[in-house]
Amino acid sequence: LTVAVGRNSPEVTIGGRTFPAGIIPNDHLVDLQTAHPDRIVGIAGVDVSNTLHNAVEEIERYVGDGPLKGVFVEPQRAMEAHVDDERLDPIYEKCLELDVPVVIMSGPLAGENIALTDPAHVDSLASRFPDLNIVCGHGCYPYVTEIVAVALKHQNVYVSPDLYMFTPGAEPYIEAANSFMADQFLFATAYPIRPLKEMVEDFMALPFSDEVRDKALYGNAMRLLKMEV
Repeated sequence: LTVAVGRNSPEVTIGGRTFPAGIIPNDHLVDLQTAHPDRIVGIAGVDVSNTLHNAVEEIERYVGDGPLKGVFVEPQRAMEAHVDDERLDPIYEKCLELDVPVVIMSGPLAGENIALTDPAHVDSLASRFPDLNIVCGHGCYPYVTEIVAVALKHQNVYVSPDLYMFTPGAEPYIEAANSFMADQFLFATAYPIRPLKEMVEDFMALPFSDEVRDKALYGNAMRLLKMEV
């Protein structure tokens, strides 16, 4: 089973590099999931700035009234906002109402300023919304120790470092996953940045216990998405 994430992200300039708008329409995710119900689960990409669409209405259309299983947001790019910005509360409240997880963009390319990925704001968000399941895509790298500490504090915070598992300073992800973070750790590929086969092979070579590896590869995601293993 594969989780495919939609995007509705504006163009952004980071460190002198311009990254084009990332648009993966939610209709496309619906088509994929409908065509391959046993292979693909879609996560709706939502523009939190309400420029491309009304964010709450988009969630209601594709998750509440549609088949998609969660919500992906990039407030750092769309609004230069931290993830705990109160302007985003209606989005989080809608996710709570529908009982679906929210996946937040993080990592060094999350926004123009690297402070926008500081896990202190995930900590704040998780404190305000203790029943909201929050997935940190790209694992808040390079704040590795900090996001591990936030996951220790909040059981509703999930860490998904994907390609940043293979960067300097990533060891605490592995150490935490092999101990207290076993139920909050998720495998992801960051495709198309790296080839799928290469990511899977590299992940399988990391020093995880068999139990932790199984949870990271499918068990935790299945529970998070409320699907049968």
